[in-house]
Amino acid sequence: MNPDFFISVIVPVHNGAAFLADAVESIQRQGDAPLEIIIVDDGSTDGTAQLIPRLTGNIRAAAQSNRGPAAARNTGLRMARGNVIGFLDADDLWPANKLALQLACLADHPDIGIVHGSIQCIRTKDEGRRTKNETFSDPYLGLQLGSALCR
Repeated sequence: MNPDFFISVIVPVHNGAAFLADAVESIQRQGDAPLEIIIVDDGSTDGTAQLIPRLTGNIRAAAQSNRGPAAARNTGLRMARGNVIGFLDADDLWPANKLALQLACLADHPDIGIVHGSIQCIRTKDEGRRTKNETFSDPYLGLQLGSALCR
């Protein structure tokens, strides 16, 4: 990974305790890039607030009353220290090598401000943490904030 990049990943969450740890783990598996994860609890009532302090790694957190995912993302943006921003909703996952591929594109093309990737739909067979994911679509190019990386 390029050491010129410091990535801030903003994770808005509202009642996503069942999925949050998996989402964070999918970010942390990306590699050795300088990285911070900013979790913004948007008024959860399901145990999310109790889960966040148990998550390990370079994680910072904020809590706010429920104002929606856009407001939670904006809170995270105000906290971000990175020169590259990624977003991941608490019930989504990043595939392996997402950051490596997108950071390479940003490094090779300094005039590009946003790199967008494909998305793929998955479903959980179990209640709770995703231990059995099942894909039900091929990857496709769709507008979803979690598949983008922005300078």
